[in-house]
Amino acid sequence: MKKTLILIFLLFGHVLFSYNSRIDSLQNALFKASGSNRITILNQLSHEFWELNPQKSIKYAEDAYELAKKEKNFPEQINALINIAVAKEVENDTASARKYYFSAIELAEKNNVAQGIARAKKDYGIMLSENYENEKSLNYLLDALKLYREVKDTLQQSYVYSYIIRNYDVLNDNENALKYALENLNLLKGSRFKSRIADAFLLAGNVYEERNKL
Repeated sequence: MKKTLILIFLLFGHVLFSYNSRIDSLQNALFKASGSNRITILNQLSHEFWELNPQKSIKYAEDAYELAKKEKNFPEQINALINIAVAKEVENDTASARKYYFSAIELAEKNNVAQGIARAKKDYGIMLSENYENEKSLNYLLDALKLYREVKDTLQQSYVYSYIIRNYDVLNDNENALKYALENLNLLKGSRFKSRIADAFLLAGNVYEERNKL
């Protein structure tokens, strides 16, 4: 038991050290950064502070948004809006989170930023799923899946698949849950994303188990 506790303590310390080092590295880089590089770093810092300090996350994202707006850098404007939305979620301010997701989707669609549309719809779909708005969530996630297929982003497709499967599972639609679970496995076959493959097998196994209970 004592050895286990020591290992847990060491592992936690290593993760915390890596996390703080990453933030320190980004903050140091920010001092020297300008232009589009500065905007990217601000958005990265916003991402790092989502759960650690949502208000700080929002401040970094707002700074990124204003700079990106001046430079007409639409992808980073969209990233900033999504970062604010996620931080608002962490603060349990769902109404504000929705507003920022809608703004991100609108901006991405208006300027035809495919990755931005996909990410905004994916993250908004995930929020809806976590709030048990499953049918509405599916509309956004299926749109995101289609877009990630078009740009051949295997990793993001797999993330989207996992939430689509969970939504169908909650809705007791085992046929569609199984369909997308098998599509996810087929997508990852032979890929380098080993942890995603393990998750995909686990999800498919759970779907089969639920189906056999019927």
